Amino acid sequence: MRFRLPLACLLLAASAAPAADAKTIPAFHQVVGSAPLRAYNQVGFVPIAGIRPETLTIRAGGDRHRGIWNNVMVSDTSTTKLLRRIARSLRWRGSWENHGVYADRPLSARERRRFEVAVDLFRDADILVVADGHPACAGLTQAQARGIARGRIRRWSEVVALPPGQPDTIDLRLVGDPEGPVTERRFGTPFKGAPGARIAHDGGIGAALSGDRAVAAVTSWSRWRGRPGACAVPIGGVAPTDASVHALAYPGAYAVTFVVARKRIRSAYQRKLMAAYLRFLRSAHAGELFKRYGVLLAGEAPG
Repeated sequence: MRFRLPLACLLLAASAAPAADAKTIPAFHQVVGSAPLRAYNQVGFVPIAGIRPETLTIRAGGDRHRGIWNNVMVSDTSTTKLLRRIARSLRWRGSWENHGVYADRPLSARERRRFEVAVDLFRDADILVVADGHPACAGLTQAQARGIARGRIRRWSEVVALPPGQPDTIDLRLVGDPEGPVTERRFGTPFKGAPGARIAHDGGIGAALSGDRAVAAVTSWSRWRGRPGACAVPIGGVAPTDASVHALAYPGAYAVTFVVARKRIRSAYQRKLMAAYLRFLRSAHAGELFKRYGVLLAGEAPG
């Protein structure tokens, strides 16, 4: 009996002490996020700035993985391509487990068997901006807006009645990288742009604000947000506003979500790392960073 107390203390000490082979492993914590072109600019800050905490310790398998975040962002032309790439890669043991997609559309029934929405992030929209007083300010159909954006409709007279002094030839401007040159594929525009279109970082907003009535600026609501001096064209009878975009009532509006594979991540370290990344995306701090890019947070009703 006299050995019970010392033995209990010994067992308690052994359980509290770290394992003999436990060690601290220097780490660059990395989650790879993929985004389609029309969402990339709004989520591109994630790998390089703002994530908190900057230094993280994750305990897994008896070891401590301590280091800073070193996330990676990649892009492709569509959410469909990104999800297919991850689905193929998940067949290889240990690969692509810690990848997620910033999806700009709902998952299909087939995709939901492999993927799930981990975080509902924000709302944005494809819009067409023209100069104040332009006849298109009265509204277009969705097919007409897409036809203009894709370069299939090249004259304003094909979609509106022209008043005196209104230029007929459409000066199409697309949002994207003019040095690429690549577009964000708004309204389904081709990756390399439509015939005769010019690509600009603002999608032609500045040209429309200058009063040029030939310009059709294909851009995003996050870049525009109702500036005075031009108008965002109503589509299908619905004008783009903070309220209609947030409610997805405007036909060009879409939700951006962070999508992950349903398949369980085998590595305990990688599992905890993804959980930390998702906590960041759900945080108020991340929300404030997203708002800097002009988007409407999913969980925050527009004022």
